Parts: sequence; C-alpha cells; structure tokens
Amino acid sequence: VTNSLSCVAVLLVSFVSAELIPLERCFGILLGACVGSTLISYLVVFKIVDYGLFLVFFGFCFSEYSKVPTRRDIGSATFGLGLLFFSMEVMSNAFAFMKHHKGFLNLLSSMENPYLGFVTSSIFTGIIQSSGAMMAILLQLSGQGMLGMNSCCGLMLGANVGTCVTGLLAAIGRSREALRLAVALLLFRLVSAILVLPFSTQFNALVASVCRVQIKSKQPEDITMMLATSHTLFNLIFALGVLPVCHHGVTIIRRIIPPTPAEILRD
Repeated sequence: VTNSLSCVAVLLVSFVSAELIPLERCFGILLGACVGSTLISYLVVFKIVDYGLFLVFFGFCFSEYSKVPTRRDIGSATFGLGLLFFSMEVMSNAFAFMKHHKGFLNLLSSMENPYLGFVTSSIFTGIIQSSGAMMAILLQLSGQGMLGMNSCCGLMLGANVGTCVTGLLAAIGRSREALRLAVALLLFRLVSAILVLPFSTQFNALVASVCRVQIKSKQPEDITMMLATSHTLFNLIFALGVLPVCHHGVTIIRRIIPPTPAEILRD
C-alpha cells in the first residue's frame, strides 16, 4: 500500500525505539516490506502511470465535494496516488532528451559492468533515499531504450542497498534496538547483493526465463520487464531464504552491536 520500504523502516525504527514492538518481530515485517515495495515497478511497466491525471481529477472531486467522510478519505488517497503516477510520467518525459546526449549515453554504457553499476546506483539511491524512486528512474531510462540487459542487475542491486540509508538516519539518537534494526536491514540487503553480484549473468538468465524474453533482446519493453522482475525476484528469493532463520539474525545483530551497561542492568 505504501510502496515504500523506507517508510516502513522509519516506522519500525520509531516503534522499536519507543519499545512498542520487540526487535524479533520486526524482521518478518521488514522482509515483507522488501517484497511489497517492489510492486511499484509494475505501475511503470504496465503503463498505469499514464492514468495519473484521471486519478488526480476523480480524487479531487471526491475529497472536495463528497459529504461522506469515508469517501473523502478515499478521494484524498486517490488524489495522492494520481500525483505519484503523474510525477513518474513527467519524469519519463524529462529523460527523453538524454537519448541524444553522448556523454550520458557513454555513462550508461559503462553500467554494463555490474560492480560499477552497483556502486553508482547505491550512491545515487542513498542520496535520494528511495529505491522506489530510483527504480522508477531506471525503468524510465530502459523504456527510452537507454539501458541494456546487462546493466539491470548491478543497478537494481545498488538501488536495494542504497535505500537502507533512510533507516540508518532515522536510528540516529534513538535506542540501541532501533540502531540494530537499521543495521540488520543494511546487512541483509548488502550481503544478499554481494552474493548475487558474481553471478549476475546467471541471475539475468533466470530473470529472462521467468519473463520469457530473450536474454540478448534489445527491445525496451523486454528490458523494462526484466528490470522490474529482477527487483521482485531478488527480494522474494532472499526474503524466503532468511525468514526461517530470523531468530538467528537477531542473535547475530546483537553480537555485532552489543548491549550497553544500562541495557544489561535493566535486563
């Protein structure tokens, strides 16, 4: 619903800091948010963002003229969703001129190296603090025919790692448990990405088979679908892999960030 892992991470950091929810219960929620936040990519793939202004119009009408509070709330949510879709469409049009910019095209061609793409995407996503926004940009670039199949894996992995910066920033000045949660999210994403990077070619082949497209295809539609699917597949595979051993993850993160003397005395 929120389409944002960063939003869920900040909320969980706040809840853990306020001792409203124990750290052990947050891991499953975070893993679910990792998978759920990838669904925003398909809004771009299936051109749902093209209907942004229609949602803005209907949302405004319901929120301003309806006398039923529930309908007004639904209208406000629809209005905000429409603005999100419309902003993606505007962003797509803004990147159109880049198709003829030689320097930018040379930069994108260097992203064929998954390690370079990973580092670049991690830094940029860390700056904008949103993997959803970064993926939307990448999907728009691929839709314009400016990204190749080999670029998808490294850029997608970087977007997944870079977004963890938001949770770390939210944990500043909060409890030790809140810091553990933010670091746990970063380590999960970082270790998962490091495991996949050396096998980026094989991972791309897996994604291509799931999407039923040719691995060497240069069609923008195929590349866009592969990018969105790789984002979901990466998070789904590792979430399913980590979920059964979450309790071990809590033990490990508490060893990495040991309790303070005050915590020991309180326990």
